[in-house]
Amino acid sequence: GVMNRVVFDSIEPNPSRQTSQAAAAGQVVPYYELESAEDSTLIFESRFESGNLRRAIQIFTCEYDLILRPDINTRGHTQWFYFSVKNMRKGR
Repeated sequence: GVMNRVVFDSIEPNPSRQTSQAAAAGQVVPYYELESAEDSTLIFESRFESGNLRRAIQIFTCEYDLILRPDINTRGHTQWFYFSVKNMRKGR
């Protein structure tokens, strides 16, 4: 079925995670942590200079909706993307 779960948000912290000492010290803490070695959820990150991924929502096991932040001084047009993705699996 439809999962519809946020797996990355560049602004809002993950409500299901405790604030860690690393986060309190200003370090970037992954929004989503894998639940097991079998967890195939993609890990997104854009909290770095020029990163423009605002939010990633997992719709189905292998389908994600990505919401990008528009460039400043535009009318909402986004012609580029800059973010990282980890935990890709060959053949998936």
